[in-house]
Amino acid sequence: MELLYLHPNYFKLKTEKVREALGLEMEEEFYILRFISWDSFHDTNQRGFTKSQKLALIEFLSKQGRVFISSECQLSKSLEQYKLNIPPELLHDVLAEATLCISEGATTASEASVLGTATIYVNSLDVSYCKEQDEVYNINHCFKNGDGVIEKVSEILNQENLKETYKKRQKNLIKDKINPSSFLVWFIENYPESLETMKKHPEYQDRFKA
Repeated sequence: MELLYLHPNYFKLKTEKVREALGLEMEEEFYILRFISWDSFHDTNQRGFTKSQKLALIEFLSKQGRVFISSECQLSKSLEQYKLNIPPELLHDVLAEATLCISEGATTASEASVLGTATIYVNSLDVSYCKEQDEVYNINHCFKNGDGVIEKVSEILNQENLKETYKKRQKNLIKDKINPSSFLVWFIENYPESLETMKKHPEYQDRFKA
């Protein structure tokens, strides 16, 4: 679903605006942490980071670069300094420009992944597309809880050519997927013949791969 609005045919990164909004130098590394409130219906009985794990992660990453937190719930006074404060329309540019995204929310994790950013998804809820991004494309690393996340972060950040490596993995993902916007435009403009085409020849959708 995220490819409907983040497919590289449409999404164009605004690097300078991102850096300006965050107050960062062009080569300065930064990390996005996404914490959710756990009050959605599908989050019932699920879990992610403990409070102590969040604090340990922030302390670890702060020694590597700048940390920004996007949180559904109110941040404590001690964490307010990390709050991501940008125009909403720049959120996806920030995810694309970040060195690393760590998210309890599946949508944010998937968005960062399809944008080519190294991602860690931390949630006990299994999400099929996040698992595929992990097991097939090695771009979104899934954890049931916060155990072992800092070790994984360290492993990722110690890679040479980190951004280039994950951009290559993103290209592999994009290559395997159709451009859903182009597909839907064709489907709607040619309905109902398009419906019959898909029923008889479902492989027709492959024409809309990048």
